[in-house]
Amino acid sequence: AAYPRGVDDWIEHRRPGDKEIVGWIVLDGDDVTAIDRLGRPIWHGNDYLEAEQALEDHGIGWLADLWQLTLPDARVRRVRIVEVTPQGIRVKEDDFGDVTASLTIHSVPFPAPPELVPFQGDAGVIESL
Repeated sequence: AAYPRGVDDWIEHRRPGDKEIVGWIVLDGDDVTAIDRLGRPIWHGNDYLEAEQALEDHGIGWLADLWQLTLPDARVRRVRIVEVTPQGIRVKEDDFGDVTASLTIHSVPFPAPPELVPFQGDAGVIESL
C-alpha cells in the first residue's frame, strides 16, 4: 500500500495502560488514517480522535489468532505471528501446540503483504492446508 509518508513519519498510538503500540496515525493535510500493527489501514477520515478510537477498538488481540501465509510457490501454510516491527513481520508455521516441533519461520515485509491473511480453514482440524 502507498502511504503519504514513510513509516518514520507515522505517529505511534499506544494503549493507555501498558503503553503497547496498537498502531499508527498518518496525517496528510486534513486526512487522517489509522494503521493497524500489520501496517494496514483500518480507518480513514479527518478526525484525529476518531482515528485513535478506531485503533483502541481494533486492539491487538487479533494478532494472536491463526493466520495463513501463501508462499511464493503457492503452498498455503497455517501460521502464527511471532514478531511485528516496521522492519518486517515474522511468522512461524503452526506447531499445533507441540513443544517438540521444530519451528519453520517465514519473514514477510511490513506493511503485511496480501499473502498474509486471517486463517480461512477449520481451526479445529490438525492438518496442513
